[in-house]
Amino acid sequence: MAFVMHGYVSPEAKLRRRLAQDLACDVASASVAAGLAAPFVAAIDKSITLSASGKGALWASLRAEMRQLATTPKAYLLSAPTQWLFFVFGATYVAANAADTMARAAERSAATPVLAASTVANMSSAMAKDRAFARMYGASAPRPAPFGMFGSLLVRDLLSMAFFFTIPPLLSAELQQGGVGAAAADASAQFVTPVLAQYVTTPWHLLGLNMYNAPSATPSQRWASVRGLLPSSVVARQLRVIPPFALGGIANRSMRAHARAALDAGGA
Repeated sequence: MAFVMHGYVSPEAKLRRRLAQDLACDVASASVAAGLAAPFVAAIDKSITLSASGKGALWASLRAEMRQLATTPKAYLLSAPTQWLFFVFGATYVAANAADTMARAAERSAATPVLAASTVANMSSAMAKDRAFARMYGASAPRPAPFGMFGSLLVRDLLSMAFFFTIPPLLSAELQQGGVGAAAADASAQFVTPVLAQYVTTPWHLLGLNMYNAPSATPSQRWASVRGLLPSSVVARQLRVIPPFALGGIANRSMRAHARAALDAGGA
């Protein structure tokens, strides 16, 4: 004879509830991390785009943006550049967090799902953001972005994801073989590789912006423009990776760990 035990919750229902709670924590952690990084990166991205379009010197533009952030923080946080960066980092963090959670729930390795999900989310959202920035702060009236611009930005993002996700574990392993402790090696590799990546990725970023701002330029003219902007833009983009991949990344991991610990303690 079949019967239903009062208050009984099946193991499957418990797993589904815990998965939903973990995913909610993933979204909350990603939102906080994106919120910490977005305004600072927005200031740098806007300054680089204005510099590439010839509308302002990079460092003067960056000082003006930081002054605006300090004096009118609410307006700056609600501005289009900050909202675009919140979208980019939020999408990237949510994709990485959710892929990790789903893979672990399925008792599978999370490395490949996290890499794939974060790469797709970051590339698609960043390319949309770059197109919006070029339209807002470009040298001419808004117009359709050329195919070459998307191709250049695609190369930039493929290289970036390799430096952000693939190279750090390899570098950490090399450092550990040289006698560096595991924790120090992991932290050093994760910090250094995104910074070094800018020497490789920034030329592609500037080339994409030049294709939008000067669609009829010759290859030699494009190279001259990229070369002139490269030194200052590399430094600016090196500063750019610190908020999302250091401060934001630490906040994201820390919040997720604390939230999961609280769920475990509560018997969820």
